Amino acid sequence: MISLAFAAAVISSAHAQGAPAPAAGTHAHAISLPAVPTDNRLLGVWGGDLSTAVVRFAVSEGRLWVDAWDSHDGEWFVLREPKRQGEALLVTSTMPSTNWTLSNSWSWEPTGLRWVFSGDASGNDVSRRVDKAPLQP
Repeated sequence: MISLAFAAAVISSAHAQGAPAPAAGTHAHAISLPAVPTDNRLLGVWGGDLSTAVVRFAVSEGRLWVDAWDSHDGEWFVLREPKRQGEALLVTSTMPSTNWTLSNSWSWEPTGLRWVFSGDASGNDVSRRVDKAPLQP
């Protein structure tokens, strides 16, 4: 499980693992929580086999930032309601072009970053680090 206790020194570790640049502060597509993980496993860009959705976790300005996009066409998800529930990070996402809304949960487990989602689609996947940058600003 992800320890969501926080410290900003972990950004350099995400860069060292080849992740694209982190979300820069308050850009239009990112949301944040008022803390940053000391467990650097969460930081970086993640994708899975069930979807072309990509999520990025980064630290900036002393906060944990989250943004997400479709790696197929570059469309940004609208994210809202970030919160922690125990060891899990929860975010609600909507894809503007389809209006599909999902409740997403990410938590660390021995096999990797577990993504569980429900709403207009449902399922779960173990996400892996991916080298994908947003197609659009």
